Amino acid sequence: MLKIGDRVKVISGFAGFGLEGKTGRVIDLSNPENIGVEFDKSFSGGHNCNGHCKQGHGRFGAEYELRLINNKINVRNLNKILCLKKAIESKLKETVQGV
Repeated sequence: MLKIGDRVKVISGFAGFGLEGKTGRVIDLSNPENIGVEFDKSFSGGHNCNGHCKQGHGRFGAEYELRLINNKINVRNLNKILCLKKAIESKLKETVQGV
């Protein structure tokens, strides 16, 4: 089951617009039979999915036409975040002990 924000790739048709292989993110699940996707690049026949994305980048289609793409974690950014977290925790511990 897809969620808002999931990265997806079109594996077939997608409303007959020849979007096979194109990637984007899920932006609207209000109708489970017509999932809104904002594609990475604009295309002929694209719209704004009722105001949920940039004009020309959106399209509604069926979930069976999509495949979830594993989100890759940027290890460098993750390491930076962990270092910042440790620094904040250390500073907080020093502050609490000093009180």
